[in-house]
Amino acid sequence: MTDPAALFLVMLAFFLLERRRWGPLAATSGLAAFVRETHVLVYPYVFLHELRRGLSQGSARVPAAVRAAVRTAALAAVPIATLVAIRGLVTPNQPDDFVSGIVDSTTFRFHHLLDNQPYVLTIGSFGVLVPLLLLFPARLPGLVRRHFDRAFYVVAVYATLAISNNNERPLAYALPALVPAALACLRTLLRETRLPGVPVLASVVALQALFWAGQRWAEMGMSIYQPVNWTTVAVMAGFWAAAQVALRRLGVEAPSARGEPPLDR
Repeated sequence: MTDPAALFLVMLAFFLLERRRWGPLAATSGLAAFVRETHVLVYPYVFLHELRRGLSQGSARVPAAVRAAVRTAALAAVPIATLVAIRGLVTPNQPDDFVSGIVDSTTFRFHHLLDNQPYVLTIGSFGVLVPLLLLFPARLPGLVRRHFDRAFYVVAVYATLAISNNNERPLAYALPALVPAALACLRTLLRETRLPGVPVLASVVALQALFWAGQRWAEMGMSIYQPVNWTTVAVMAGFWAAAQVALRRLGVEAPSARGEPPLDR
């Protein structure tokens, strides 16, 4: 499968963009064009990231957008041209009916909307990251506003499910955005509750181990037919509820009440 290499290159692109390493980022993008088309999700993120950075520095809205668009276009031009060329030169050995793929995937998900889909699209793909992301639900809108570039990237990753007959493989590309957010929530929990770090971190690792142990890996089609593991759901919900109790007992206020910014990056 090309996904491990493709996900590595996506994560590397996030890493290089944060450090303003445009040369290595361009080289990474060029290489990624030969691995998997999913890398195109990086380019809207680059545009929004640069736009957010320009706006945060007090630049005028239009110039910031123009600079972001120019940088994104310069970065994406060669890789996208490479993808188009590969598509034109390589003939697939299986039918490539884009519209039928969308119809089949969305129909299946709709029919299983009350079955396993809510599970496989959340805890069933990300495990302990889900309760961590929801530790401070009142702060999520602020986090999304501050990091709209990453929020849009996650939405774009989920949108690829419309053409995919898998769950974990396409959703794994959201990890570069979700993992930092989940760790920020966990760090905030430890800071504001003053709970001992080692036991809390050990419980997080144990929850993820429990999630992996309960997944059915070897059976054909489990990426989309994965049944709900109610033990995992109950334990994850229990962890989240225990964190909420600890926060309430300590009287932790919402940021809107204290005038503080949302979660740290």
